[in-house]
Amino acid sequence: MPGGKPTKADVLSMAEARAMVCYLRDNGDLRGAALVALASGYGLRVGDAVSLTWRAVLDDAGGIRATVNFTEEKTGSKRIVHTFPFVGRTLREWADAQGMPDLDAPIVPVSTVTGWRIVKRTAEAMGKRGNISPHSLRKAFCTFAYEQTHDPVLTCDVTGHANPANLMAYIGRERQVVEDVWTSMMKAERKLEKWHGKKGAAIATVRA
Repeated sequence: MPGGKPTKADVLSMAEARAMVCYLRDNGDLRGAALVALASGYGLRVGDAVSLTWRAVLDDAGGIRATVNFTEEKTGSKRIVHTFPFVGRTLREWADAQGMPDLDAPIVPVSTVTGWRIVKRTAEAMGKRGNISPHSLRKAFCTFAYEQTHDPVLTCDVTGHANPANLMAYIGRERQVVEDVWTSMMKAERKLEKWHGKKGAAIATVRA
């Protein structure tokens, strides 16, 4: 929570994050929809989501940029992210609703505390249980990236994480990845055992 100890937010899927965007938009809260779209679609921390300006996402013709450049407030790291269609549509609707937005103004002009409240209240209204917060939306992005790469190092490059082990723990996949490796090793070892059986070779027994 803001101002308190870090909490372990539950991981949302990208489908669940998009469902939150749709829920907010359908209930007339385009500002909230934009916040959720930014956090989940660009993998932003709530502080970065509420400070990102229109200049970062709108091109000279007023269209939504295909790629967005920004610097993370917490780490100072520079990132380049691509705009998913659902993010572009949400930002377009929000921009059109405001007429001609000030390019130097935040896209979502709220505090980080209000950002937290928007996400948590939306999750509650949708009947989602557990510890859902803006971190859950960033985790949705990180999980989605990992599901496409299955490579912690490459996923770090996409999400801005510095440490692959920390990333895997962040999205709750560390234990599962280890178990998947053991499952793969067991399958591979059974093939070796089968090969030895066909050849009639003895399998060595390792004694303690």
